[in-house]
Amino acid sequence: MNDLQLLGGVLLTLAVLGAAAITLTAVILAAASAARSGPAPHGGIRPGRSPHPEPGQAPDDWIRPDQAPDPQPDPDDARVLVLR
Repeated sequence: MNDLQLLGGVLLTLAVLGAAAITLTAVILAAASAARSGPAPHGGIRPGRSPHPEPGQAPDDWIRPDQAPDPQPDPDDARVLVLR
C-alpha cells in the first residue's frame, strides 16, 4: 500500500512540474511577443545606402580589398597569457 502511495506522489509531482514548465514557457513566449513594438528595422545603421558601390562610382569610404593597407597590431592589445 505504501509503495502505491509513493508512486502516486511521484507521478503527481512530475505532473505538477510538467504543468509548471509548460506554463512558464507560455508566459515567456507571450512576454516576448508582447515586447515587440513594431517591425524590425531593415538594413543597418545607414539606411538608404547600397552596401556595394555603383558601377562607375567610388565612395570615399569604400576601399577595394587588394588596395587596403595591412592591419597593424594595436599596442594596447599586446598581452601575454600566463598559465600557472
